[in-house]
Amino acid sequence: MTTIESAASKLEAVYSEVLREIRLEAALIEFCARGARNPTLVSLFKKHSQSRVREFNRVFHGEDYQSKKPWSLDYFVGSADRRAQSATCVVMYRRLVDAGIDKIEAYLQLHRSHTQQYGPLAYNIDDMIRIIRASEDRGELRVEQCECGHRTLIKSDSIMSKGLCPMCTPHRGSKAAVRKAGGLTIASEEVIGVYIEKYVSDKTRVLRMSMQGARVKEIAVRIPGSEKFAAELYRRLYGRSSPQGGGVCNSEFHVETIDRRHQTSVIIKKYLSLIESGVREIEAVEATNAFYLATFNGQSGSDLMGYSRLAFAIVLFKIGELQFCKCGKCGIEYIVLKDEIPGDQQCPVCRMLAGKTVRPEKDIAIEYDVTESGTIFPPLPGDPRRRREERRQKQVF
Repeated sequence: MTTIESAASKLEAVYSEVLREIRLEAALIEFCARGARNPTLVSLFKKHSQSRVREFNRVFHGEDYQSKKPWSLDYFVGSADRRAQSATCVVMYRRLVDAGIDKIEAYLQLHRSHTQQYGPLAYNIDDMIRIIRASEDRGELRVEQCECGHRTLIKSDSIMSKGLCPMCTPHRGSKAAVRKAGGLTIASEEVIGVYIEKYVSDKTRVLRMSMQGARVKEIAVRIPGSEKFAAELYRRLYGRSSPQGGGVCNSEFHVETIDRRHQTSVIIKKYLSLIESGVREIEAVEATNAFYLATFNGQSGSDLMGYSRLAFAIVLFKIGELQFCKCGKCGIEYIVLKDEIPGDQQCPVCRMLAGKTVRPEKDIAIEYDVTESGTIFPPLPGDPRRRREERRQKQVF
């Protein structure tokens, strides 16, 4: 395995690991929104930031949020209604676990269904987990089936009778059925969905841009507030800090060689086609870069452009520094600088058709490694310079 292949494999492994972390943090957000207390969060998420939990609780439960003492187990079996409600939670949880669903996801799926069924009388997720653990782990509660076939939850030292069945005795102890949510409210499904969608989409977009070699400053401009996460992620992916310079600013780079002129033309055309089809700006740039790497990886000519160069080419086109010129022979449009005389350049397509794309071996492009799943180790800022230095050292020795 070569150095580049090792780096590509590591890149893919870090990507999968970070993706799992993002999903876990999204689950943490939803647990906070559904009323989970800190001891429950500690038992489910071994590593989580207390400051982040406080932030999420303020978002969903208000600035004055304070966790209050939970209900005792007697509350959940204190009336026929609550015994039936608690038994439903335990039975449905068992079905989800038997189906092979992860414990954290099982809790979330169960509580989503639970809130839809019971509305304002629904338990918050912390109470629901306490009921399940008391039944499944500690044996303090148990599910019993009445002669009528209905299931109910009772304490482990109680004896099942018709008086405890919510169907046989529906109103027994129902005076205390209406509860005040134990001091913890459950955020609405719409609020939870919108917040998590934005949080996960921003984090995932930062991950995708970093995988393509984008600098931290470029990511922060497109996704405000992501600079810290992007900096840590870049270091995990590539083993070094992101370049801190002002970025590329040389418009002539894209037309210095006929190969770059051709690549830039393809980039701009792909970007415009995505924009015309309704793709958002930031997603169009990502998709264009992925298309570019897949199309030109390993082809003869100059090294591949990094994300910074590609994004800058799009900016140059949008402000009019780069323009399209139509070839008089083949009719294909290619990129020129606004100060260039149209037709005074050699058309990249005509050159390829003439069979003049062969280069000496020393100018053949670096072939970037691609894993079986399609992950490519992207060109990073400074790569061409480092390779030139390596070639000079080899020539000296």
